[in-house]
Amino acid sequence: QSSPGQSSNQNQSRSINSWDGRDYYANVSLGGQAQDETLTGSSTFDIYGETGAIASAQTFGGGPFFEIAGGRRVWQNFGLGLAYTNIQAKGGSAISVRVPHPSIRNQPREVSADGGEVEHSESAVHVQFSWLMPITNEFKLMLMAGPSFFSLRQEIATVSPQDIGDAAPFTTVTINNITRTEVKDSPVGINIGVDGTYLLRQRIAFAQMGVGGFLRYAG
Repeated sequence: QSSPGQSSNQNQSRSINSWDGRDYYANVSLGGQAQDETLTGSSTFDIYGETGAIASAQTFGGGPFFEIAGGRRVWQNFGLGLAYTNIQAKGGSAISVRVPHPSIRNQPREVSADGGEVEHSESAVHVQFSWLMPITNEFKLMLMAGPSFFSLRQEIATVSPQDIGDAAPFTTVTINNITRTEVKDSPVGINIGVDGTYLLRQRIAFAQMGVGGFLRYAG
């Protein structure tokens, strides 16, 4: 027969090394993506017996994001989950054009212009293989890693050779029109992260409530 003190120690040990009987979890998160991105592109065209070039750059900030995630324990402290993240951001763009001279070889003229505001949309489904590391009865760490499936939409500022003005005396060139087009892609990447949760005393129905934060690389 165990004394009350021994019983308490056994319960604490069992609690720290388990999911506390919780086979499922669900998280709703608001946060921000810190890294800024710059997308560049270039093309060439033939004119006056030489080669001209058009370059573009789109820069957008990380911006705020929304995430909903859920998962379950599959064996001991191992778990499997899914997370859906959506990010909407806006940024700037710039265009640079180099046009050969019609009568003087190797004397190109250059012009740059602001391409205006462009939009960026990014959503991703992250598959998360997780390992729960209970630090205390209240504080838990979860290490996560797995593949990520992205869906991207990006506005690109572009100029066609027909939109470039070149008139006598041919000292300068002008950009008469900038077109913004939308491009899409669905790349596959990876995610690695850590999630910390502090369990609260309050409960709602059968759910244990908690607050926390996470840091993740996905690319």
